[in-house]
Amino acid sequence: MFELADAVLCADGPVRSIAELSLVGEHRRGHGSGYAAFAATRFDYVLANPATRRIAVWRAFERAEPTDAETASYRRRLDAVTTAQREGRLRADIPAADLFAIVLRMTESWLSAPQALQAAAGDEPLSADRLGRHRTALLAAVRSVVQPQ
Repeated sequence: MFELADAVLCADGPVRSIAELSLVGEHRRGHGSGYAAFAATRFDYVLANPATRRIAVWRAFERAEPTDAETASYRRRLDAVTTAQREGRLRADIPAADLFAIVLRMTESWLSAPQALQAAAGDEPLSADRLGRHRTALLAAVRSVVQPQ
């Protein structure tokens, strides 16, 4: 699974099909890069599917009870983070749920930033150039946050 995430990260731009990933030569670059790949993939998805983000925000606003499937999905993810922490592939000084939550929020940081902040940055907030620079910064930030101490 992390090989797939690494391939997504190393592709030249957004991945539109899994078949494209077979052309990407990156494999097993370390768990931190797997989480950077996850963040990049999630950023690209949220950007390409704004309705999904709006639904998620509205659902959180309503404080809807999670479904069993949602809870099970997050438990699997947290189990994977915990295992990686135990094996020394992710920093272990931050609890797994907190580390995962931080990475999740980082993926939406620019898209949910106050409009005044986006305007103060001086660029068109959703231009390809600005989004590309943010994506690069996101990858560096996630790697920095998840790397073992």
